Amino acid sequence: MAWRAEQGLWNGGQVLGYDLIDQKLTPNKKEAKLINLMYKKYLELGSALQVATWLNNNGYRTKEYVANRSDIKRGGKMFTNTMVIKKLKSRVYIGDVGLKDKYFKGQHESIVDRD
Repeated sequence: MAWRAEQGLWNGGQVLGYDLIDQKLTPNKKEAKLINLMYKKYLELGSALQVATWLNNNGYRTKEYVANRSDIKRGGKMFTNTMVIKKLKSRVYIGDVGLKDKYFKGQHESIVDRD
Protein backbone atom coordinates (compact mmCIF):
# COMPACT_ATOMS: atom_id res chain seq x y z
CA MET A 1 0.00 0.00 0.00
CA ALA A 2 2.86 2.37 0.81
CA TRP A 3 4.47 1.75 -2.59
CA ARG A 4 1.16 2.39 -4.38
CA ALA A 5 0.61 5.64 -2.48
CA GLU A 6 4.15 6.83 -3.23
CA GLN A 7 3.50 6.13 -6.92
CA GLY A 8 0.31 8.20 -6.75
CA LEU A 9 -1.97 5.20 -7.13
CA TRP A 10 -5.31 4.96 -5.34
CA ASN A 11 -5.47 2.41 -2.51
CA GLY A 12 -9.09 2.78 -1.52
CA GLY A 13 -12.43 1.74 -2.93
CA GLN A 14 -15.23 3.72 -4.50
CA VAL A 15 -15.20 7.50 -4.02
CA LEU A 16 -17.88 10.04 -4.87
CA GLY A 17 -16.70 12.18 -7.79
CA TYR A 18 -14.75 9.41 -9.48
CA ASP A 19 -15.32 6.08 -11.13
CA LEU A 20 -12.89 3.31 -10.28
CA ILE A 21 -11.75 1.86 -13.61
CA ASP A 22 -8.96 -0.74 -13.64
CA GLN A 23 -8.01 0.37 -10.09
CA LYS A 24 -7.56 3.98 -11.28
CA LEU A 25 -9.69 6.99 -10.41
CA THR A 26 -11.39 8.57 -13.41
CA PRO A 27 -13.49 11.73 -12.91
CA ASN A 28 -17.24 11.22 -13.10
CA LYS A 29 -18.54 14.54 -14.49
CA LYS A 30 -21.95 14.36 -12.81
CA GLU A 31 -20.52 13.42 -9.42
CA ALA A 32 -17.68 15.96 -9.75
CA LYS A 33 -20.31 18.69 -10.09
CA LEU A 34 -21.89 17.44 -6.85
CA ILE A 35 -18.55 17.58 -5.02
CA ASN A 36 -17.97 21.15 -6.19
CA LEU A 37 -21.54 22.01 -5.17
CA MET A 38 -20.77 20.72 -1.66
CA TYR A 39 -17.84 23.12 -1.35
CA LYS A 40 -19.91 26.01 -2.72
CA LYS A 41 -22.79 25.29 -0.34
CA TYR A 42 -20.43 24.97 2.62
CA LEU A 43 -19.00 28.43 1.88
CA GLU A 44 -22.55 29.76 1.52
CA LEU A 45 -24.17 28.02 4.52
CA GLY A 46 -21.15 27.64 6.83
CA SER A 47 -22.22 24.31 8.31
CA ALA A 48 -21.79 20.69 7.24
CA LEU A 49 -25.14 19.85 8.81
CA GLN A 50 -26.85 22.54 6.75
CA VAL A 51 -25.09 21.30 3.60
CA ALA A 52 -26.24 17.72 4.29
CA THR A 53 -29.79 18.92 4.88
CA TRP A 54 -29.75 21.00 1.70
CA LEU A 55 -28.38 18.10 -0.36
CA ASN A 56 -30.98 15.67 1.01
CA ASN A 57 -33.85 18.13 0.55
CA ASN A 58 -32.79 18.62 -3.07
CA GLY A 59 -32.69 14.90 -3.87
CA TYR A 60 -28.94 14.29 -3.82
CA ARG A 61 -27.71 10.94 -2.53
CA THR A 62 -24.38 9.18 -1.93
CA LYS A 63 -22.58 7.31 -4.72
CA GLU A 64 -24.34 4.19 -5.95
CA TYR A 65 -22.29 1.22 -7.07
CA VAL A 66 -22.38 -2.55 -7.21
CA ALA A 67 -19.87 -4.39 -5.04
CA ASN A 68 -17.73 -6.57 -7.31
CA ARG A 69 -17.56 -9.63 -5.13
CA SER A 70 -21.17 -9.83 -4.02
CA ASP A 71 -23.12 -8.04 -6.78
CA ILE A 72 -24.90 -6.13 -4.02
CA LYS A 73 -25.97 -2.57 -4.72
CA ARG A 74 -24.37 -0.09 -2.29
CA GLY A 75 -24.83 3.59 -1.60
CA GLY A 76 -27.69 5.81 -2.70
CA LYS A 77 -28.21 6.94 0.89
CA MET A 78 -28.95 10.32 2.39
CA PHE A 79 -26.00 12.50 3.38
CA THR A 80 -25.04 13.09 7.00
CA ASN A 81 -22.97 15.97 8.33
CA THR A 82 -20.14 13.49 8.99
CA MET A 83 -20.17 12.39 5.36
CA VAL A 84 -20.07 16.00 4.18
CA ILE A 85 -17.16 16.82 6.50
CA LYS A 86 -15.26 13.77 5.23
CA LYS A 87 -15.77 14.86 1.61
CA LEU A 88 -14.77 18.46 2.31
CA LYS A 89 -11.56 17.36 4.06
CA SER A 90 -10.59 14.72 1.50
CA ARG A 91 -7.45 15.59 -0.43
CA VAL A 92 -8.31 13.12 -3.19
CA TYR A 93 -10.37 15.88 -4.83
CA ILE A 94 -7.28 18.10 -5.28
CA GLY A 95 -5.33 15.24 -6.84
CA ASP A 96 -3.57 13.76 -3.80
CA VAL A 97 -3.48 10.23 -2.43
CA GLY A 98 -2.63 9.45 1.15
CA LEU A 99 -1.56 6.72 3.45
CA LYS A 100 -1.80 7.37 7.17
CA ASP A 101 -0.49 10.95 7.61
CA LYS A 102 1.51 11.17 4.37
CA TYR A 103 0.19 12.57 1.09
CA PHE A 104 1.52 12.16 -2.44
CA LYS A 105 0.66 13.60 -5.85
CA GLY A 106 -1.90 11.24 -7.31
CA GLN A 107 -2.00 9.95 -10.86
CA HIS A 108 -5.66 10.94 -11.11
CA GLU A 109 -7.07 14.26 -12.26
CA SER A 110 -8.21 16.71 -9.58
CA ILE A 111 -11.86 17.78 -9.67
CA VAL A 112 -11.61 20.64 -7.16
CA ASP A 113 -9.38 23.67 -7.52
CA ARG A 114 -6.59 23.52 -4.91
CA ASP A 115 -7.33 27.14 -3.88
